[in-house]
Amino acid sequence: MAPFRAFLQERAAWLQRSPGAPPAPCYLFFGCRSPHADFYYQAEWRELQRLGVLDRQAGLVTAFSRAAAEGGAGAAGAAAVDGAPGSALAGSAGAAAASGAAGGEQGAAATAAAGGGGKVYVTHRLREHAELVWDLLARRSAVVYVSGSAQKMPGDVAAALADVAARQGAMGREAGAKWVRQLELAGRSRVEAWS
Repeated sequence: MAPFRAFLQERAAWLQRSPGAPPAPCYLFFGCRSPHADFYYQAEWRELQRLGVLDRQAGLVTAFSRAAAEGGAGAAGAAAVDGAPGSALAGSAGAAAASGAAGGEQGAAATAAAGGGGKVYVTHRLREHAELVWDLLARRSAVVYVSGSAQKMPGDVAAALADVAARQGAMGREAGAKWVRQLELAGRSRVEAWS
């Protein structure tokens, strides 16, 4: 979570220094196992949403992968997006952030739509919010930041983004994957992963 937290804290400091020129709001896709055990920095994310650093309506999208077993919603992962030209989109297992769209915090209702009680991850949420993600990446030149476990998560996030590109950009699956690769080559997609 450190890369996203630092990114959003810097934007909050910028907002305090220049209240007349706020940064574009961001979106955080946050995933973890349980909203009760490991929803790290929950109060901070909500405060950043209240301040407008995260979009006030749809800036926090959650995914709790074990919550279904606890009787709640579920998904895991992280990503951040800043929708202004030259801005960034970040994603990782555990959380994600983005800027530029509207809507409220997402969770339990989307879980039912995404898997009906199965595990839900940030990758599911990226696909559910495909229109927003596509708008940020294709139309607003956002940058993607992915942070989390190096095992499967970076590849899974890339596959989810390729699915978004294929569906929203009306291109084939192979073309969607190539489009995501072009984001990487252009420096508009970055991964901070560890094993």
